[in-house]
Amino acid sequence: MPLHSEAPPSNGIDVSNLQSQIKSYEEFTQQLQSQIQSLTEKADVSYKELHSKSTELSQLQEKYSALLSGLVRAETVKSELHSQLVTLEEEVASYERTLSDKEALCSELQSQIMVLSQQVQSKEESDSVTDSEKERIISDLSENLKQANETLRTKEEIISQLEERSASFDELLQSLQTEVRSKTELVNQLQSSVTSYETEKGVLEEEKQSLSKDLELTSEKIVELSDKLVTQEEELSKLKHELHSLCTELSLPDSLNTSQTLNSIRQSVISTNTEKEELRSHLSKLESEKDKNIYKQSTNLSRKMSENVVPLASDESDIITSLREEIKQQAEKIEELKEIEEQYQMINEELNEAVAENEKLQAEIVTGNVKANLFDKRESEIKSLKEQVNKLQEEKSELENKGTKDGAQDVLDTSGGDQSGTDLQEQLDLINEELNETVTENEELRGQIATLSMKVQMLQSSQSPTKDSSIDGEGQAKIQELEEQLHLVNEDLNEAMTENDHLKAQIFEMNARMQIQDKLEHDVKTRQAAPSAEGPGADTSNTQELQQLRENLSKLSGENEKLRAQLQVTDAKGQMFDTLQKEYDSVNEQYNKILTDNSGMAKKIEELHQRLQLQGTQEVNTAYMNEQHSHLAKEKQRLISHIDNLEKQIQELADVNTGLDQEVMKLKAAQQQLVFDNDTLKAQMVLTRSDGGQTEAFQTDYQRLQGQFTTAMEQKNQIQAEWNQAMHSLKQREARCQQLAMQVSQLAEDRSYLNKQLGHLSKSLREREQELQGLQQQYRILYQTHLSVQAKILETERKAVDEAMQRACRVKLEAVKISPENVVVEKVAPNEVKLEIDDNPDNLQVADLRTKLEEAEQMRIKMQDHQTRLEKTLTAEREQRLQLEESLATLQEHIKMAAENKDVGCLQLHQYWNL
Repeated sequence: MPLHSEAPPSNGIDVSNLQSQIKSYEEFTQQLQSQIQSLTEKADVSYKELHSKSTELSQLQEKYSALLSGLVRAETVKSELHSQLVTLEEEVASYERTLSDKEALCSELQSQIMVLSQQVQSKEESDSVTDSEKERIISDLSENLKQANETLRTKEEIISQLEERSASFDELLQSLQTEVRSKTELVNQLQSSVTSYETEKGVLEEEKQSLSKDLELTSEKIVELSDKLVTQEEELSKLKHELHSLCTELSLPDSLNTSQTLNSIRQSVISTNTEKEELRSHLSKLESEKDKNIYKQSTNLSRKMSENVVPLASDESDIITSLREEIKQQAEKIEELKEIEEQYQMINEELNEAVAENEKLQAEIVTGNVKANLFDKRESEIKSLKEQVNKLQEEKSELENKGTKDGAQDVLDTSGGDQSGTDLQEQLDLINEELNETVTENEELRGQIATLSMKVQMLQSSQSPTKDSSIDGEGQAKIQELEEQLHLVNEDLNEAMTENDHLKAQIFEMNARMQIQDKLEHDVKTRQAAPSAEGPGADTSNTQELQQLRENLSKLSGENEKLRAQLQVTDAKGQMFDTLQKEYDSVNEQYNKILTDNSGMAKKIEELHQRLQLQGTQEVNTAYMNEQHSHLAKEKQRLISHIDNLEKQIQELADVNTGLDQEVMKLKAAQQQLVFDNDTLKAQMVLTRSDGGQTEAFQTDYQRLQGQFTTAMEQKNQIQAEWNQAMHSLKQREARCQQLAMQVSQLAEDRSYLNKQLGHLSKSLREREQELQGLQQQYRILYQTHLSVQAKILETERKAVDEAMQRACRVKLEAVKISPENVVVEKVAPNEVKLEIDDNPDNLQVADLRTKLEEAEQMRIKMQDHQTRLEKTLTAEREQRLQLEESLATLQEHIKMAAENKDVGCLQLHQYWNL
């Protein structure tokens, strides 16, 4: 009984304690539910914020990729501008080479002029040189001077074109510099915006890390709550056992109260268990959904990446092959265009040569006109000879009427008359031969003129399709002038042929009269041989007739002498006509050559037209291909940006995956801890059942072990987090090291490129300096030649004046010698006029030489201007070289800084690995 009396109060105290504990558990469970709801709400809010910030990050990444594409475009534009500058420099070098070639030609022409001037001096010193050779030499000199002037004009045109191109190049450089400045400003703005975006990104990453930490804390709290619930369930189970044991000891009414309380406690425990299971199911659903979403996103991204990478690789291979083919085709087209340009230059040179030959032909045609005038004068002289012959025939007819039969002296006179008659016959035979030769020459000239007219027609037909492309209006005008001159020559030849026909008729009449004269002389001789049977009256009449015959014979002998002098003049003119004919033949040969060359030129020009048409079609195709190339480049850039975005998303997903792996590791650690706790609890239950005295020692050992286990797990988690952070930092540093290596390689390439540019610039500067020295030497040589030419011109003027005075004196002396007869004086006057006309070309040559001197002075002034321009360009290039050297120094400094930064990063990595 005392036992029963002491037990109830202790059991009542236990029940009240149990009820208070149950209430506290219920409150604790409510608090847990409220905390779990708040945590879920916070998790939803943080998830939404993360989603919004991820969208903002994607937008920022898109902007960053757009900025990077803009930077790439700017770099491509810069490279294109650099290539254009290189091409422009190459063109300038080619033009400078052409200038040096033209200057070499000018120096050669000047040397030729010097040689010709020396030849002129030597020929002037030698008295055996004729005026015709001098005129030829002077004409050659004038032609050479014309060619030199033309080359100088072409030089001036090339220099003006070069100046225009240099001005355009300067404008292009200024525009390019302005564009580069604007692009650099844009790049700076983009870099500033990128830095701001990076700072925002860092802030968002920090917020993300803080949220992840909050999630970790919440998960840890949930784990702790689950642990507490497990411990409470175990305590409840213990309490149930204790209550069951107490119920056996207590009475029935107490058992009823306790049963009610136990039922309420069971219901509360069941409700808490259901809530706990719901929370676990909710957490498992969230984790499964999260895993599913991550798996779906990863699968979708991998699928998209695989789908995009394969066509991108194929597209890139196709684009690269097509671009290579296009580059090859463009290179072939460029080579063809170069060949066409060379052929076009050759054709232009041939056309210039043809124009020069046409000018020569014009000069020769002028000389032919002069020769035609000489031929007209010869024909007029032949007419005068015909008139004289007619007079002689009339006198012979008078002698036939007055013929006598007697006198020995008459025999002598007749013998002299026979000699004069034979001389006249010989002269007439010579005249007939010359006339026959002139007829044959006229026929040959007609045939040549016919061939020339046919060739002119062929020229017109060949040049008609090429008038629009190659031949200018001046060439057509020259050809028309040549045709007119040929027409005039044809008319003159036709007139000469008609006059030759008249001369033939007159010669036949002369021959008939000469035969009659021969018969009369024969009759006179027979009469003189016969004995005189008549008286003295007849003798006196015969003597008178003989005296008249002698007078007539003396007159005839004087006229014969005059005719002989005229025949000598005509022989000289015939020789001149032969030389003119030879020159005319050479001109015809040259004209035939020009016609053949022009026919070849016409064919070449047609080929060039066809090539130009093909070039136009090729240019259209190249423009279309360039458009396609630009479109493909844009698509490539867009795909590259898309790939970058996908890679960034993959990196983000990898980061999320690592975070999830860490959470899984944490959950596994918590699971291990729960298993360990469960095992310990089972051991405690076994020990409580076996011995109650060892529980306290076991609990102390258990708490100690649990503290060690918790500290070990915390250290493990810290070490894992530090390891993950270290791996992440290592990856970032490796990426940074790769970027630095790429930058160093790019800087090395830029340095090598700049070194090459400096080498080219130094070479060009040296070449320019050598060209300056050469130009200075040429200027000195030109100045010396100018002085020598002035001295030679003064000498030639003096010699020309002396020769003109000598010729005038000779003409006056000849006029004084030939003055006894009026006829001779009248025939000498035209020679004086000719000499005066011959004197005038010397004055014209002196005027031409003076004009050439003025042109040489102008060329000297132009060469000085060109020299000053070259010096200016040299100074500008030196300034550019200094600027490039400064930029190289700055680049070297940047490279050194980058190398130092790389060394510092490597040292830090080494220290970290050592730690």
